[in-house]
Amino acid sequence: MNRGGLTYGLLLVLAACASNVVAQGFPSRSIRIVVPFPPGGPSDYSARVINREIVRGLNLPDVKEKIAAQGNEVIGDSPDHFAKFIRAESDKWGKVVRQAGIKLE
Repeated sequence: MNRGGLTYGLLLVLAACASNVVAQGFPSRSIRIVVPFPPGGPSDYSARVINREIVRGLNLPDVKEKIAAQGNEVIGDSPDHFAKFIRAESDKWGKVVRQAGIKLE
């Protein structure tokens, strides 16, 4: 499998996982992920390389077009930017849920 195919395959897997996560709703409190490895080590480097390749793949014109055709939008280019977007969306939709009096059963 070539590098582009691998990137595209990763994107498809992530898109499938994301739809399940979105359907479950976002938690009302912050999430802390503890990585038991120091920054700058092999796991940090691997995560940065994977992030860079995913961002590169998501920004390809044909991938953006397919994602837009499904009613979605490519947001962010770094984990920090994505976290900021998720916090803003959580705050925005949390207000809607509270104002509508929606409760989880």
